[in-house]
Amino acid sequence: MGYVRENKKLVISELDKDTIIKIFKLYTESYSYQKISNELNMTHELGKNWRDTTVKHVLDNVIYRGDYLDGKTTGNPVLYENVVPPIVSKELWQECQNQKGKNSRNYTRNVLYLFLQKVRCPKCGRIMAGKAPGGIKKHKYVYYKCVDCKGYIREDILEQKLAPLIMQLTEFDSLIKNQFGSVLTNKLDNPIPKLEKEVKAIEIKKDRLKQAYLNQVISLDEFKSENEILENNINALNKKIGSEKLNEKLDFSYESIMICRDIRRFEWIKANGAIGLSPLHEYENLSLKEKQSMFMRYIDSIEYEGSGKDLKITKINFRETFLNEYNNCVQKGMFDELANIQLENGRHLIYCSSPKSHKEVISYVDKLKELYDVDYIEFDVINTEKGELFDIKNKDVKKGYRAIKMIPIISDKREENISKKKLGLLTIPEKLE
Repeated sequence: MGYVRENKKLVISELDKDTIIKIFKLYTESYSYQKISNELNMTHELGKNWRDTTVKHVLDNVIYRGDYLDGKTTGNPVLYENVVPPIVSKELWQECQNQKGKNSRNYTRNVLYLFLQKVRCPKCGRIMAGKAPGGIKKHKYVYYKCVDCKGYIREDILEQKLAPLIMQLTEFDSLIKNQFGSVLTNKLDNPIPKLEKEVKAIEIKKDRLKQAYLNQVISLDEFKSENEILENNINALNKKIGSEKLNEKLDFSYESIMICRDIRRFEWIKANGAIGLSPLHEYENLSLKEKQSMFMRYIDSIEYEGSGKDLKITKINFRETFLNEYNNCVQKGMFDELANIQLENGRHLIYCSSPKSHKEVISYVDKLKELYDVDYIEFDVINTEKGELFDIKNKDVKKGYRAIKMIPIISDKREENISKKKLGLLTIPEKLE
């Protein structure tokens, strides 16, 4: 599964590979073998009947990281490395092996912990154990406790500190993987010829199947069942071909990612009729299991100091498979903060981007305007006795529009950055149709 033979060599199957990747990803999110198989059966993945043993076989197989293990049944196994094209990275494959011990402990518990096996004791560095409240108490807090140092930390306080970050990571990850990952793959290695080749190979199988039925080698029921599977595979491949043809027309840049992300945010606000809210509020509507999966997906361990309101997250160790992409986007200034600002017409919850050059801002705004109804103004920040004030006049803001995003502008001249601050302000219609 996941490969097809071509000239006596294994090459990646464009039809199967996404399912293989999905299995590995779900396992790192603390899904059991059985839960993964249930998920795949619900979506009728690849038209197969999935079992937990099938999922385990996929996760154990070194072929998916590009290696081959020979002689497993003889007692003298020999590992040949990098002999086939990998479907998942060696880092992701190893993460799943490391996860097995954690998962086996997780499945035996009745309480669902958001940060199980992730919180380190600030004194000894040991992983802290999850504890559920016992007895009759007014406030029943889930917490984590170090068995050696006896220190503990409440889960709800950790969650409050980490929820804004995890929502940004989810937003970034879904955008990169789902929307731009396929575009990048298309640019580096156009999969359309491979997909078309697989369609032709399945069509040949269909012809052979038909001949087997006509020659009375198989029954009508067998023919219908197998033919349906082949038809579904052809339809799935043709759908991918259509998607890749669209990807050929798109470009891949960090500016494009930010524009698509912002448009998606504006659309979320429009769909929810909530001009004062942001997609971060979606977190509150997630189930405990969904929240746990999000933290499992990105975070390997958490280090902290202090307690209660004085608690401070000192370090987050991200999973290796995610870290490089995340660091690249941090360096490109892709992440925004949320802040409240006071304007003449009231307080506004808006996004604040990282500082950008005037050239970068204008390029971003011009492209955004081509795709969405936004307005943009620039203004100075004035230092007064009351603090910093925005030099915005009523006439500057387009009537019926409200602030949605602020962008600090970096001048080409260093002395200007020291002497005065300049900001850009994106506004969108107050009433969204």
